[in-house]
Amino acid sequence: MSRSTSVLSSGWTRSPQAAARRGDVMSRLREASISAVLISIALSLLVATSQRAPGLLQDSASTCRASATPMARLELLFGMSRADGRSVAESEWQMFVDREVTPRFPQGLTVMSGSGQWRSSDGTIAKERSRMLIVWYPTRGESEASIEAIRSAYKARFSQESVMRVDSSSCVSF
Repeated sequence: MSRSTSVLSSGWTRSPQAAARRGDVMSRLREASISAVLISIALSLLVATSQRAPGLLQDSASTCRASATPMARLELLFGMSRADGRSVAESEWQMFVDREVTPRFPQGLTVMSGSGQWRSSDGTIAKERSRMLIVWYPTRGESEASIEAIRSAYKARFSQESVMRVDSSSCVSF
């Protein structure tokens, strides 16, 4: 028997080239199977998310314990550096909260200080101090307009490219 042929336990012979082709086929079959599974998972998640998104708060109402109320949770992230490099002073920030935020959400709010970074529209990484405003509120018609007014006012007053907004829902009790 030549070196290029091997004998299988069943008595059949195969060449190294045939074994390599069979290995390629098996590898492709495994890749196709994995791809099919990943696609089906992605489609399942897409369908589940699209069906759930419109009723985010309604779903929370059914999962909140009896003593809790479903409420919308809003996070707004504000950069504390202006486009010209000057910082927003603490007194300017507090005046903004007092004039723009508190009248729109008088029930209460939380402000957290931090530092962060983000990629600007020109592609550079900007690092700066930041504030995160957190508000829990019952949804009502004017909530959306109030939130967007806060974002617009901050961008205009402090020369900001954006104010990040994050919406979610929570079960709240006091």
